[in-house]
Amino acid sequence: MESKYLNLSDVERARRRRQGQSNFLYVRYADDWVVLCNGTKEQAYTMKEELQTVLENMGLKLSEEKTKITHITEGFSFLGYRIMREMGTSKMVTKGEIPEAAMKKFRHKTREMLTPRTTKESMSAKIRALNQFIRGWCNYYRGTSVPSKPFKKLTNEIFWNMAHWLGRKYKISMPEVMQRYVEGSTVKTKSTTLIMPSEYKAKKFMAKTWHNPYTAKEEIETDIEQVCEVEKPFILL
Repeated sequence: MESKYLNLSDVERARRRRQGQSNFLYVRYADDWVVLCNGTKEQAYTMKEELQTVLENMGLKLSEEKTKITHITEGFSFLGYRIMREMGTSKMVTKGEIPEAAMKKFRHKTREMLTPRTTKESMSAKIRALNQFIRGWCNYYRGTSVPSKPFKKLTNEIFWNMAHWLGRKYKISMPEVMQRYVEGSTVKTKSTTLIMPSEYKAKKFMAKTWHNPYTAKEEIETDIEQVCEVEKPFILL
């Protein structure tokens, strides 16, 4: 499998395309993986059967429930990202987006942290706990295509959830909360400041190398954009 599909030169890949054969790119993290195919749907299904045979020889089984074949324009989820290809201003572009499911989990978590039953906790401790969660979540998703829009939306929600939490904790009105604890567009104490998602800017990153630490002796230059930039790309995951 490794030498047959992955360790191919650009010349060999181009030859396969001229002959009507597809090329493949394998991406894996732990036990989560996808196979990108720049051929037809039938060729993607053929690869699925071949992978199933390889796994069975290893004593493993390909889950039919979790394995599906989809077109890149329909998008797919991988490692918490929504990846899809769509028309940009002048050409087709590949985008990584924050899935709506991830947004819902973020909202659920922050609301849970700011429920009325937690008002006995100190304000500083609450801000530090929120900062830890917000920092990790935003750093993970700042590499998506346009994170500023969802980050701004979540910022507005966190601000008002925190403001209402303070109102309940100190039994004061919203104008009093604004006067006592709000500075600029966030909430502060003498020692802590609530981090807002909108403070995190987009971080652009595109991996230029592919490396299998188990079988490859050297890194193989490749680019996911090249694999997706074809007429009929299908994704097996």
